[in-house]
Amino acid sequence: MTAHNSNPDKADGTGHTVDYSLPPDVRRFLVSTVDSIPFLEALLLLHGNPQEVWTGEKLSRRLYIAEPAALELLQGAVAAGIAIREPTGLPQFRYQAASRQLQVMLDELALTYSRNLMAVTQLVHAKTDARSKRARQFADAFRWKKDT
Repeated sequence: MTAHNSNPDKADGTGHTVDYSLPPDVRRFLVSTVDSIPFLEALLLLHGNPQEVWTGEKLSRRLYIAEPAALELLQGAVAAGIAIREPTGLPQFRYQAASRQLQVMLDELALTYSRNLMAVTQLVHAKTDARSKRARQFADAFRWKKDT
């Protein structure tokens, strides 16, 4: 792993300070694929337990979230090429990266997360906060305003 520029005074455009010490490929993956901390945690759980079969109920207990939300995370992992649905006819899932390249990326993400939890979660939160801000700005454009 190479050294990365770390400038804690830099902001990401959302007003949040960004730790640029994250590997560039991990940053790209987080920005392009991970929409929430629960999704990140689900990916890491699946990756860390590749032989385990997961259900919405089982994941919901591990992440302390509602079962429908956990099932949605598992379906998102399938859509992202990180998991497969078991051919049992039941909503059961197992970790299986769609490619060797994705497997290597998830290995690097897990290692980076274990070493730099704050930077990883900060980037995911900044992305979520920026998306929420844009949605609020869009909604505000349609807000009915009284003539003054």
